[in-house]
Amino acid sequence: VRLVISIYPGRSQSAADTEPGQEADQEETNLRQCSSVSNTRSSHQESCTGLNTGGGETIWSSEVRCMVGNIEDIRDYHKKVMLPRMEKAVENAELMRILFETEQSRLSRKYGRYCINNTRSSIIIDENIKYFSLYQFNKGLMLRVDGMLIKPIQRLTRYHMFLSSLSKTCKELGLTEASHEYSAALESILSAANHTNTMMWVGKMENCPLDLSGQGQLLKHGKVLTKCLAGSLKKGRRWSTRSPTPSPCYLFLFQQTLMVCRASEN
Repeated sequence: VRLVISIYPGRSQSAADTEPGQEADQEETNLRQCSSVSNTRSSHQESCTGLNTGGGETIWSSEVRCMVGNIEDIRDYHKKVMLPRMEKAVENAELMRILFETEQSRLSRKYGRYCINNTRSSIIIDENIKYFSLYQFNKGLMLRVDGMLIKPIQRLTRYHMFLSSLSKTCKELGLTEASHEYSAALESILSAANHTNTMMWVGKMENCPLDLSGQGQLLKHGKVLTKCLAGSLKKGRRWSTRSPTPSPCYLFLFQQTLMVCRASEN
């Protein structure tokens, strides 16, 4: 389903086989390398300045910052909040459940913002693929930037695998209460993952003039029927629920913007 926008602005190891922090070092390295791309500028240069690989390829710093989105925020959040709390809860199923239940909203918000930026990020990478290939070669990196940018999204999958395996293992060992605790934690991470999938889809809107990642949390969304108001375009009103010809659309309510999109099948 493609979304075409009309806007109303307003105000590969299984995680189950490892300890929670055991995979963190390599992932931290990948995220740090990706963040370093966004910080490769001279101290006196601002976001309007071009970056050069030395091989003749240039990209604007503002494009790089747009491409990486809030990846540094996600990196710091896991390093300072999630991993320390998981290490404390590694032998306590109740603490693990409490952790994921209390952090569900923040996980959804941070990853949702990151995923809604994915389409724009992919466009920037495609337009500057020579630059990033040269950057990878010059820095001796195993992964190109597009490979690094997928790492944060894979983190949610690892949490899913980790909690699912713990719940299953505890059930097989007869630890029913612990199994239920891990299952409850799993439900929280599945909810966050479902939200990020929605945000990934929303980020594929066509003809959207706004930075979707800057519109705040997605509060509500769903299908609606809208109808065009004849003779009302002069007043700036394009949609109604009472005119003769209904049209199926999607409505998205962000903290700062209400969007109505026409949906068309690919």
